[in-house]
Amino acid sequence: MVEIGNSNSISDAGVGMMCARTAVLGAVMNVRINASGIKDKTFTADLLSKADALEKKAEAMEAEVRKSIDAFLAKQNQG
Repeated sequence: MVEIGNSNSISDAGVGMMCARTAVLGAVMNVRINASGIKDKTFTADLLSKADALEKKAEAMEAEVRKSIDAFLAKQNQG
């Protein structure tokens, strides 16, 4: 949306990205909270590892979208 969408809706792309990241981080928190109740520690370790990877991926994707938005806005503001 940032690269091919309507330039007037660039902020919508940013807000959508932040909502998606927030959903992932909320889910990761939920996994961490509930992991303590799981008896199988091998499974728990794997689950927490996957949650950590998802958190990092969401944050990396957010950074990528923000970078695209910032570049688009900088270019637009230069005229």
